[in-house]
Amino acid sequence: MFNECVVMLVMYHFILFTPFVEDLEVRFQLGYSVCGLICLHLAVSIFLIVKDNFNDLRKKRLIHKASGAHDS
Repeated sequence: MFNECVVMLVMYHFILFTPFVEDLEVRFQLGYSVCGLICLHLAVSIFLIVKDNFNDLRKKRLIHKASGAHDS
């Protein structure tokens, strides 16, 4: 759902880069807004990937400890 919202917001920003907005300074500032939105999206996505991998590694470690394989 988050990805869909980010794509929608970026597409709305792209509409504002057309001649609909005549002031170039406003378009320039909107560029920073798009960059910030994309950076936020990347940060959230990377955080979720790292969190899932960390949880998987922790589960594997607990299973390994519980199996008794570490005593050898």
